[in-house]
Amino acid sequence: SHLKTTLRTLKEKGHRSYFQQAYSRLCRNPSGPLPEDVQVFLMKRFANQSMVYEFMQQNQHRITKNSLLGWDLCRYINNCRAGFVAGYLSEKEAWLQLLPIAKVLQLAYTSFEQLSDDYMLGWSFWRGGLTPLVSVAFAADWLQTHPESPWKQLAWDTRLPLFLIR
Repeated sequence: SHLKTTLRTLKEKGHRSYFQQAYSRLCRNPSGPLPEDVQVFLMKRFANQSMVYEFMQQNQHRITKNSLLGWDLCRYINNCRAGFVAGYLSEKEAWLQLLPIAKVLQLAYTSFEQLSDDYMLGWSFWRGGLTPLVSVAFAADWLQTHPESPWKQLAWDTRLPLFLIR
């Protein structure tokens, strides 16, 4: 199914693969050629290669080995939720899909705030270097600051019920 293909792509490479290849080539070896699939992906989002380079340079302080993992895996989790709501996944299937991904996120990041920053970096990359929409920034701020946010209700290192995975 299309959902399973999307989940597999997000889990295995997502946008982070293109991002990491572009960062490696453009920031460490600007004269090196980009693979064709990376060029096609970037040209759909950025008007030209210099814009990609500018975005990478402006955000270099935010780039880590895990860059865009949060963007891809949060989209993975959201697709599981949508797949359940639409009837493509049972509740059990959705939990079985997303709990291991949640654990990967817990191990890759130290806090909800760090995950949120990486998600926002991914959003901007996906949108060709644009600043996140006010609604996206508002949602991120609410999750980080509002007392009723699940991020304020649960500790980052909350133990996940991985026994359900069996």
